[in-house]
Amino acid sequence: MIVALAAWGNQHLPPEERTMILVDAQTGEEAEPVVVDRHTGRDLDDSEAFVFTAGPAAGPAMRARYAELERRRREAGAEG
Repeated sequence: MIVALAAWGNQHLPPEERTMILVDAQTGEEAEPVVVDRHTGRDLDDSEAFVFTAGPAAGPAMRARYAELERRRREAGAEG
């Protein structure tokens, strides 16, 4: 998780402002960490492939909010 957070932060900074980078221990080449879904291997940066939804402990307000977001997402998909 720390590697993912550091990579995310570095991607939003100009190269000269990064205080640390992750490199290959043998080659010294900069690594480009990605976060993938363990089951499919798909990159989680794909905002079309993954969405958040209410979890088991979500209350009524959160469930309603995610139901509305899902409705809007489906409508947008039907229009496009």
